[in-house]
Amino acid sequence: MSIKQKQVLLFDLDGTLVDSAPDLALAVNRTLKDLNKAEFDEESIRHWVGNGAKSLIERALSGSSTVDKTLDTRIVQSALATFLTHYQECLCVNSVLYKGVKEGLITLKNEGFRLAIITNKPEDFIQPILSGLGISDMFEIFIGGDTLPEKKPDPRHHYF
Repeated sequence: MSIKQKQVLLFDLDGTLVDSAPDLALAVNRTLKDLNKAEFDEESIRHWVGNGAKSLIERALSGSSTVDKTLDTRIVQSALATFLTHYQECLCVNSVLYKGVKEGLITLKNEGFRLAIITNKPEDFIQPILSGLGISDMFEIFIGGDTLPEKKPDPRHHYF
């Protein structure tokens, strides 16, 4: 099937359209500081991004891409809540669109494609990030990690 036969194009957000690792690192380190734990450089945290906020916090608490299986779930949940608060405060401090993204999205819209975002990022963060980066009017639909019972890459997301 060629791209011309498609009507809707689905995009991931982090690592696809937006380099959000700097702001995620900022929020992770604020969380770790609140917990009196060692902070990490952005490059280390960048490698932990993927699979949602809970996984990111588990990796940060473990200090590694390999999650410590003995982490107390109550500590993880508390750290996650703290992280989400910090992240809300720094959504577009250092996040940037990758080169050519805005121009590419404009071209696709002008060609008549409908655009949607499907991400594991919580839904409440999607619109503020897109607005902060000047591309919120490009997308008709936003599906976050908490929008549906299943997270991507569950194939049911392709049939919204």
